[in-house]
Amino acid sequence: MKGWTYFFLSVLCLLLFSCQKYESQIKGTVSYISLDDSSEYLAKGAVLEKILITDKSEQKISAIKADTNGNFSFEYVTAGQWKINGTFMIDDVMYKGSSELIETNGEDIKHVDLILHFTKNIANE
Repeated sequence: MKGWTYFFLSVLCLLLFSCQKYESQIKGTVSYISLDDSSEYLAKGAVLEKILITDKSEQKISAIKADTNGNFSFEYVTAGQWKINGTFMIDDVMYKGSSELIETNGEDIKHVDLILHFTKNIANE
């Protein structure tokens, strides 16, 4: 019986140490440059997408909204290369932006401050 216990514990340890880590975070603040007065404002409620970058493609993994202070946080990020895309609508004006490439190791916290810029006026379409 003692032999089976050691075998089971050994296999369990092997499985735990071979698993990919999901402990990184990507967090920060999102703001936009107003078309009206060229000032920077917090983008409350902006939609942020976490994009996985691979050799051959970009894949949207998840999306969240910024809080009332323009803050966002993606939790449980795997090791790899990522970018954050942001979109924000106010009245009929759309703002967009993308971060630079973000590299995570599965155990770190990356801070990203994203500034969105005017893309188009929806009312003119």
